[in-house]
Amino acid sequence: MPMRVVYIQIKVICTVVLLLYFSFSEAQMIKLLPENKFEKHSFGEVVKIANKKIFINQHEYNVDNFKSQRQGLFYLKTHVGVEPLELQFESNRIHIIPEINTSSWTGMTPVYSKFKDDYYIQVDEEKFSPETGILNIFQIKENNLIKIDTIHFNSVNKLDTIYYLVDFNISGDWLFTRTSFAVHYNQINDDSVKTIDNFYSRDGNDFKLVQSIPYLNISDGAVFINRFRRNVSVMIPGYIFVANDILSLNNQKGYVYIYKLVDNDWVFSQVLFSPLPIIYSGDNFGSKITVSPDGKYLAVTQSDLPTDSPLEDKRSGVHIYEKNEEGYELMQTLIFYDFRSIRLSMDNKRLFVSDTEHVGNIIHDYGRGKVLYYELENGIWKYKSWITPPQTDSTYWSFGSAMDHEEETVIVGAIQDTTYGERYYPYPDGQKYWRLNGAAYVFQVPARDTLDVRICEGESYWFGEEALTMSGVYRDTLLASYGVDSVLVLNLSVSPFESEVDTILCSGQKMTVGDQTLEEAGYYTIPLKTIYGCDSIVSVSLSYAYLDMEAEVNPDFGCQNGKISLLIQGNNPPYSYQWSNGAITSENLTDLSPGLYAVTVTDRGGCSFTLNDIEIKEEKVFELPNAFIPTSQMEENQRFRPYLFPGFEETVTITEMDIFNRFGEKVYSGTDTMGWDGTFRGEPSPPGSYLFRILLSTPCGEEMRTGSLLLVR
Repeated sequence: MPMRVVYIQIKVICTVVLLLYFSFSEAQMIKLLPENKFEKHSFGEVVKIANKKIFINQHEYNVDNFKSQRQGLFYLKTHVGVEPLELQFESNRIHIIPEINTSSWTGMTPVYSKFKDDYYIQVDEEKFSPETGILNIFQIKENNLIKIDTIHFNSVNKLDTIYYLVDFNISGDWLFTRTSFAVHYNQINDDSVKTIDNFYSRDGNDFKLVQSIPYLNISDGAVFINRFRRNVSVMIPGYIFVANDILSLNNQKGYVYIYKLVDNDWVFSQVLFSPLPIIYSGDNFGSKITVSPDGKYLAVTQSDLPTDSPLEDKRSGVHIYEKNEEGYELMQTLIFYDFRSIRLSMDNKRLFVSDTEHVGNIIHDYGRGKVLYYELENGIWKYKSWITPPQTDSTYWSFGSAMDHEEETVIVGAIQDTTYGERYYPYPDGQKYWRLNGAAYVFQVPARDTLDVRICEGESYWFGEEALTMSGVYRDTLLASYGVDSVLVLNLSVSPFESEVDTILCSGQKMTVGDQTLEEAGYYTIPLKTIYGCDSIVSVSLSYAYLDMEAEVNPDFGCQNGKISLLIQGNNPPYSYQWSNGAITSENLTDLSPGLYAVTVTDRGGCSFTLNDIEIKEEKVFELPNAFIPTSQMEENQRFRPYLFPGFEETVTITEMDIFNRFGEKVYSGTDTMGWDGTFRGEPSPPGSYLFRILLSTPCGEEMRTGSLLLVR
């Protein structure tokens, strides 16, 4: 598939009236701020949303011991806004800030905790020792934050060395970690660097190490750097994508490393490099990655794309790959001017790209950023609009420094927001360092003109001012704050709590419902969690297809008028028919010659039944004698007439019959079915040969017969 390159000019010099963008009323945007305390800053450094739960990371600076801690905050997205999520944790009520802290500021990985699919994973210390080398794994269940396992890394690698945690991720029942031993985190490829990818499988409340793979040195010909400071990973069922960008280091290439789950074993599948050549000192390919939930599309960022002028007008881009039978192939590249540190969020049809603005080659982390919105249309990711806070909001510095989305909800971090003003924190060296509190924005985006939404029975979906609970098509007009209205059409489907399935299978087939395999006819009641996450009860009525067939046959009377009529009794109509002579008709087949026939009948469910050896025989309707004896004692020999076979006495009649003597004189003409008695003008005709011409009406139509006959006395 040829690559498409789309250039997006984002240099805003003047106001362009015709540019499409999202603007938000108060009901469409919510701004979250940390507690107004001196110690809180960098609120919104990490933002995540999953299953309507929002996770936000912030820092707390302790002025007494000059130390900082990262903290995780949970919120709940509702139809009316965002509220703190109260989680029960170790018998203590946790409000906005749960007592879940990460203690490390230094080390290999820039990510200290992750929230995904109701899992919350927290790093105690990246540089592992027997005491502190752990990951804590929590899961949210019914507003309870439950600690389900702790991973100790030195016991994993079983080496007398200290390992750094490079990255970690989780999906379903699988946990992935990458650990690396190095003297210094900038250390490049040499014998002292040892890197291991670890794979854990969940067994109850335990994640057990089932596979460890030494990192493979795979490149496309360039010297490959084993430098893991900037790893980032994403994980979906069956795939793990690990990116390692190379920032300005010895003309090295970044990469995306892909693992695939095959027969419950993780195997190396593919490595992706930037499709562009290295012109400067590094290509920064893979600083951020995201993948669609169905695994069909993979997006990879690359900053400082090569240009003819290295010191001016540098660009950034997003390479989008599409999955095919061979792997992931580049389908499109989006290129941005004045974007440097891109963040990504993607689903099966939408892509969000965010960044804080900068000027020239200098990044202003306190600059005003934006989120660009794309939709997949006809195989192309097309730009639709951008997202920014209202113009009345003048404090959103570093908007776009973090970003995530779920369905139509987009959450954006602004870690240098100035709502609370500037803060200066004292450090042990006597200096005061500048920090801002930060903020997070939650947008409800009218992402499409038509929305397809599925909810569970008992839930409601807020659309406009109404909470909807029934399946249907709904329309609403959203009033924007700048006079640009959006008319939305909602296709709402409600998955019922109780559902019935009436299924007819073919002989030998099986049916799987949830984790049960059904292979006998009967009625089953099965608890099930649907693909939409709904708990339900499914009542299954399972039966097997049957078909009783009989064939009524009419013979051929010598004119290809044989007929077959099927008598069918089954349990899964309608039926289709395929006859052995190539005909595709109904259950009746006509105009047949003598021979053997077969038919295959297929029901609505695709089950086929065959009836073979249906025979059409040829039967005679009448015969004409070649002689008769008027004086015979046998009545049937006394006249010349057609002999009708039993059953056809009423179906064959004489339309015309003429008899001629050897001189051509007509001695008889009539239509009497009794025929000629051998007399002419009341007198017995002499014995000898005579000629006849007879026109008969038969089941095959009118038939003309001629010939000679012998009159015997």
